[in-house]
Amino acid sequence: MSRALEYQLRLSAALNGVTRTNYGLIHAIPWKRIALFSDVHAPYDDVELLAQAFENCELAHIEAIVWLGDLADGHFWSHWGVTEHNLNVDTEHNMIKTIVEEGFKAVNHQYWTEGNHDRRMKAKLDYRTTQADLARLCRLGKWLGDDVPEDEWFEGLDDKRLFALDNPTISAFDGRWKFTHPGVYSAQPLAQARKFSAKWECSVATGHSHQFAMGRSVNNKYTVLETGGFFNTDFIEYIHAKPMPGQEMSQGYWFIIDGQPIGFQKGDSIRRLWALGNLSA
Repeated sequence: MSRALEYQLRLSAALNGVTRTNYGLIHAIPWKRIALFSDVHAPYDDVELLAQAFENCELAHIEAIVWLGDLADGHFWSHWGVTEHNLNVDTEHNMIKTIVEEGFKAVNHQYWTEGNHDRRMKAKLDYRTTQADLARLCRLGKWLGDDVPEDEWFEGLDDKRLFALDNPTISAFDGRWKFTHPGVYSAQPLAQARKFSAKWECSVATGHSHQFAMGRSVNNKYTVLETGGFFNTDFIEYIHAKPMPGQEMSQGYWFIIDGQPIGFQKGDSIRRLWALGNLSA
């Protein structure tokens, strides 16, 4: 045994069996037909847009949905304060549960990565909560592969179909794409996506900005996206209470099929794209 290995074993033994979380681990997903949904901000979500997206998932045979951060708004932990006094925490959690379970009627697998609002909720709980714990708070444990009560089991339920990930970044298409919910955003369209593309040397889609856009990386080698979102600005008080100049928020979502992005905004149907010849059936 080398001296270096002896040192390593003694240093590791000092942990007394404690397992440290590898926060740098980026989950790689194997699917080739992916729906990229971000910034739902339930309870401020647009139900009509979500319903359209789930139908399009069925039509396009999407294999997995990636909820790229901020599926939950965390309304009750907002620094802005509680403004929807007719809501309660249970109602907010039930809305998230319903959204995810409706998603499972359209696809087989879903991924919920951390967004800044998810992290805010964890901070209020002294960071003792994981993304999987947030899913359990929303009564989604059975989809995580937790023990399922006999009366809740149903045919076709896999051991694990929901992946709740603490890292805001996820990789796909053998590393050719990364999707992330960055800690900051820019008023300049695609600015953050281009920075991440330069850093990672791949195509990149970013949430958080509440903008829907597509372009090319600085070196013109990669595709960069901003993912839009499913928020409904009519329901978000601070947008109207503190009006700001600049670009308006824009809804939208993306399908990435065999590495190629296809963008949708409200009213866009796969059937219409088929008719226009913009997408093969």
